[in-house]
Amino acid sequence: MQPIFTGGRIRSNVKFTEARQQEAALIYQQTIQQAFRGVADALVEYRKDREFASSRSNSHFPLKMRRGFQRRAIEAAPQATWRC
Repeated sequence: MQPIFTGGRIRSNVKFTEARQQEAALIYQQTIQQAFRGVADALVEYRKDREFASSRSNSHFPLKMRRGFQRRAIEAAPQATWRC
């Protein structure tokens, strides 16, 4: 048998435990929301990167032509002489 005067302590312990459970649930929900926000942000960045890469491949001068221009510019440049 429990003493009569411990009823208040038991009730307050129950309320305290319930409050801690609610706090833990709130923290869990916030963590999940942050995770989803992070994934959504990463997907947006990935899409932007793909669009940028796609736009570069469809640019006015394709990569092969740009490389050709670079190679011809290097070949046309005067050869440097190095002295040690």
